[in-house]
Amino acid sequence: MTIPENVEGYDEATALPAVLLRPEDELRHRLNIVGSHDLSLDVLRDMVKTRFPAMDLVSAHVGSMSGIVAMQKGIVDLVTTHILDEQELVYNIPAIKKYLADKAVLLVHITKRIQGLVVAKGNPHGIMGVGDLTRQGVRFVNRQFGSGTRILLDMLLKDRGIDPRSIRGYDREEPTHTAAALLVKEGIADVSLAIHAVSRSFSLDFIPLIEEEYDLLATKEFSEDPRFALLLDLVASSEFASRLSELGGYDTKESGKIKFSWPASPQSQGFSAPPRVNLVEPPRSQKRLPLINKEGT
Repeated sequence: MTIPENVEGYDEATALPAVLLRPEDELRHRLNIVGSHDLSLDVLRDMVKTRFPAMDLVSAHVGSMSGIVAMQKGIVDLVTTHILDEQELVYNIPAIKKYLADKAVLLVHITKRIQGLVVAKGNPHGIMGVGDLTRQGVRFVNRQFGSGTRILLDMLLKDRGIDPRSIRGYDREEPTHTAAALLVKEGIADVSLAIHAVSRSFSLDFIPLIEEEYDLLATKEFSEDPRFALLLDLVASSEFASRLSELGGYDTKESGKIKFSWPASPQSQGFSAPPRVNLVEPPRSQKRLPLINKEGT
């Protein structure tokens, strides 16, 4: 259908006819992923199209939480996510139990990755940690509300008692790591929170903060689809590991393993227990947020 000019949108539950712009057969061969952004999705798409020319992988970067909400509503079958639970210090599993309690889902590990602060070459403002984001003259660019990176930032700020309103640019949002890093590269912003791989792509300096669990969430129904098996084979492949290694900031030792199923099933566990994030420096508060670098602020 065509939406009339004087209509801004329709209610979520409204049933509307759709006009397909591509053949149905082509759409049936797509892998549609909604959720968190990562460069590994570009690698997977390239691998899918190279090995299986009739197929494609399409990802919508709406943020981890928005992806989970979309799965909760039955809109999507595949979600990428990296939500760190503030209390348990475990990635993604607590969010599944909380928001998808009535869904049968499977969580597969894609990769570990390093998140940190991306700054201009030479780090002209001498930024060493999130405490420096409040300094006068420092311009920050944020990620969108609902993204795992935004959730992480808010946790780090809360851990240090920092008011987000004291950060110039906190309200400026970008939908991907690449878009945020590009603003730093172009001098529009001085710093952003992003993954290590994009800092290398744009020849920017990087201050590591935390190692994350970046995972793929699938409905149990779709996990039995041949396309899902194909995707898992690619994630677990040596080519995938090699290409992420070239990008930098990734750990693919557990890539492709089933990490968790819900409702829980011991037979389907790839890990003996939900992996807690490693604490690599003395805790700064009772929250015990697992930072990598030792901030001077």
